[in-house]
Amino acid sequence: MRILVVDDAVFIRKVLKGILHEVGEEVVGEASNGTEALRLVAELKPDVVTLDITLPDYNGIELLRKIREIVPDISIVMVTAISNHEMIKEAMQYGAVGYITKPFSREKVEEVLQKIKSVRDKKAKLPLESREEVEETKENVSTMRDIVQLKDTIEDTASKEKESLSVFEAKSTPGQLAEEEKIFPETAEKNISEIGSGIETKDKNVLREVRLEKKKGEELLTISFSKDEYSYSIGKLKIGSGIIVSCEDCYLSSSLQHEYFYENSVIEGVKLEEINGSTIVIIYTKAKKYNVRESEGELSIILLKAKGSVSYSKNNKVLMLDNIPPNTISVTQLEDRKIKISVKAADIYLEEEKREVDDIIIKDFSIEKSEDGYDIIVTLHKEAVYELIEGKSVTGVKFTEIKVLRDIQVVHSEEETKIELVTNCEEYNVVLEQDQDKGITYAYLYGFAASPGLLNKEFEFKEEYIERIRVIEDKEKGLVCLVIYSPVKRLIVAKDRNKTVILARPNKAFLLYNMFQNILIFQNILPHEIEIDYDAVANEVFFLVKNRFVKLLEDPLLKSEDFETFSSIEVQRVENGYEGKIKLKTRCKVDISVSKDGTSTNLSLIPLKKLNKIKAFEYESKGAKSFLRFMCEGDIKYVVERNNTDRCLEVRVFTSSVETIENRRVEFQDGCVERIEFKEDIEDVLIYIYTDVIDYLVEFRDNMLSFVFEPQVIFVHSFVEEERVAIELSGIDENNIEIIKEEEVVVYEIKRRDIYIEKGIQPIDSKVVKKIQIVQDKNYKIMMHLVEEKVRSKVEKIDNGVYLIIEKYPTLEAVTINNINEHKSTIVLKFDLKIYEKLDYYLDEGLFILNLGEINANQENTLQQDEISKQIKSSQIIREVNLREEQGIYTLEVKFNYAKVNLIHKEKELIIEFEIVIAQIEASDQEIVISNVEINKTEVKTFPENGVVVIKVPENSGYFNESSLMIQSDRIKDVLLAKLWNESIWIVMIIMQPGEGIHVNREEDVIVISY
Repeated sequence: MRILVVDDAVFIRKVLKGILHEVGEEVVGEASNGTEALRLVAELKPDVVTLDITLPDYNGIELLRKIREIVPDISIVMVTAISNHEMIKEAMQYGAVGYITKPFSREKVEEVLQKIKSVRDKKAKLPLESREEVEETKENVSTMRDIVQLKDTIEDTASKEKESLSVFEAKSTPGQLAEEEKIFPETAEKNISEIGSGIETKDKNVLREVRLEKKKGEELLTISFSKDEYSYSIGKLKIGSGIIVSCEDCYLSSSLQHEYFYENSVIEGVKLEEINGSTIVIIYTKAKKYNVRESEGELSIILLKAKGSVSYSKNNKVLMLDNIPPNTISVTQLEDRKIKISVKAADIYLEEEKREVDDIIIKDFSIEKSEDGYDIIVTLHKEAVYELIEGKSVTGVKFTEIKVLRDIQVVHSEEETKIELVTNCEEYNVVLEQDQDKGITYAYLYGFAASPGLLNKEFEFKEEYIERIRVIEDKEKGLVCLVIYSPVKRLIVAKDRNKTVILARPNKAFLLYNMFQNILIFQNILPHEIEIDYDAVANEVFFLVKNRFVKLLEDPLLKSEDFETFSSIEVQRVENGYEGKIKLKTRCKVDISVSKDGTSTNLSLIPLKKLNKIKAFEYESKGAKSFLRFMCEGDIKYVVERNNTDRCLEVRVFTSSVETIENRRVEFQDGCVERIEFKEDIEDVLIYIYTDVIDYLVEFRDNMLSFVFEPQVIFVHSFVEEERVAIELSGIDENNIEIIKEEEVVVYEIKRRDIYIEKGIQPIDSKVVKKIQIVQDKNYKIMMHLVEEKVRSKVEKIDNGVYLIIEKYPTLEAVTINNINEHKSTIVLKFDLKIYEKLDYYLDEGLFILNLGEINANQENTLQQDEISKQIKSSQIIREVNLREEQGIYTLEVKFNYAKVNLIHKEKELIIEFEIVIAQIEASDQEIVISNVEINKTEVKTFPENGVVVIKVPENSGYFNESSLMIQSDRIKDVLLAKLWNESIWIVMIIMQPGEGIHVNREEDVIVISY
């Protein structure tokens, strides 16, 4: 067996684990606390758990219950000290199968494990059905507490050091132990099977098996004993229906259940009880007769079913059921003229057969076995109703022929809807009763019954002149009623080809035109029955008459006359009524109203251009917002769209006119709206509002069409230093700003109207600017009033905007060259002022050009040529330095050999750093890698047939020396490095074995030559 050891003492776990290994058991895991034990039980699913009764985080009893919740069939052995008898008793009540005490003895451990194996083996050998019955018995064991007893004695074993034994005196069944000890039934059964093994009764008879066998007309309950000879007595129960069998000097096998229940059997259940050495078998049954059959080791009780019979009386039209109780009979109507009579009685026996009946109503009947009794299927020649008649010993089903409404068929045409009644007779009367207020007509058929399928069905219609039909049957009055839902004014009964039919004909409606008032009249149609849809693009009116119960007739004049407002009207029948299209000559106001008499609908068509007007407008800029308002008259419909190409809003006011506005193009100097323009087409007015503002609100209220524009608010922050003033504008791009230099003022014009900047004047205390002024004349202008004119102005881009800068010209005081070592040189530019901005520079093929912008400089004083020339001669890198000026803009030009260039800002200094990076040629057995050169200017030629690779690098694209060559391959025969002074080119020649396959691959920063 697979065993889990749970104890908080390492030593105890080690000792117990050793004993278990000695007796040949498998220890699958160890746990030192309850939490770990629960996890291992769920994970490992062991057969047995040895459980210490006291743990640091769990009480042993509590942990026992939790383990059994995870694995109900697990065997749990408690581990405890000698003094814990009460806790052992409680553990047994909650499912422990045994216990062992500390210190351990191998004999006790082996004894407990042998008992567990014995119980598990017995359980495994039981058939599945028996095991299920055992479990069912465990659940119901509390019902047998009145017939079992148990006494419990626990020997005092305090003097025993190595083991403690709990002995229970078991008298009979698990129920006794469960009742007297108040423990779980499962625990009781295990304790009896394990502990009570010492009181076996080998000399007495044992009731081993109870089995049920069903045969035709009878059932056999067989009781099997362990011995061939047995003693018994039998009789009927005095209370209830059943038989009691007393088996004397006979014990009940522990493998049997104490109760058995049967379905669809003459035996409802069997109860087994063991009392004072005898076993009582109680058989619950309604069978009135039984026989007994004895054989060696078996007693059979034969229960006889009552014999029933079925016959048919042609004179009375009754199907008679003899010797069958009425409460077991039920009748069900089937389709296809069939009726099912169900007999639900397990103690009744009928012969299965099919019998032909020569009768005008019944064709035949058949008797078939069902799951819970018998079904009698009756086939009818014609429709009939049935009635159940109860007698003293016979129950009858009486059949009566009836007229039947079998089905309803509906045929529809544009002129009428025809309801055909399908019956089993030719001549009958239909009586109509109409409730016009509710739109319901009742059609009565007296002396009729309805087919069952019609009663559960409701007929619904989508195109017909009726909405739905429902069938009602009144069996007491013997009539069928058709409830017809339809708003048509009159339904009639007629004959059609010798058939009785109900006709529903539509109400009449008319479409007329009043040319004096421009009104279309829908006579006998109400407004809620019409839907109108006006298509402004096609200038058409679509109407839908949602009343399929009328026939719409058009006035012939509508086809012949030429009317002012429309050119044509088209009408056609659709599923739910009529739909039509009115083609208008001009845009009209379409309105629906009910006529004065309340029976019709008027559709008026008034040209909209006469009603809708734009009379005036006004514009104002207030703070950050701009307001544009149009005063209107009439029913104004409009749409607003953004035209990004023309940078404007297009407002289309449908079917309107501009009456009093003479100037159709108006420009504005302030705010965010540049101008507006008015245009008229055939029907509509177009208003173009030119603005770049995206955020705006539009509203029409009290005959006023209003626009509110909310431009982007630009905040102005100034940063003032003694010789420099900067203004920060967030959200502005440098391309939107134009610098205009005037006398004593620098103007920054912002070429955007979709922004708002607060206007005003700000005095400045600096040596370059005395005040800042912000105005708007269409565009915004930021004006810097200067203290002196010798300043420079610029726009500098930042992350989310720009700086507008006015600063004094910085003076370039000196340019010096420092040769740090043979691989590194610097050029230092010293100014009298701090350099704020990052300067632009150009770098290509040994030429570095730095744009210094507007500065003060004296080339002779700044570039001390003697000192510069001296430093250039001693430099391995710098070849020439020049300071150039063009229209007040200075640049520094440096020619140099190949080197990496870095520009460093330091307050009043600019440092240009040149550093040589030595080129590398690394060769291995597979490839040659060239690095630290300008890849795109390096030339590689290969001559595979000669085994030669030639590499050419311009002097200003790489620098080589002896350390450049790193050859680590025997495949390379020789490498030559040389510099052609006349061409300023480095040459590297690599010689290898002729015939090698050579491939050149240029990557991002290296050249790889593979071979």
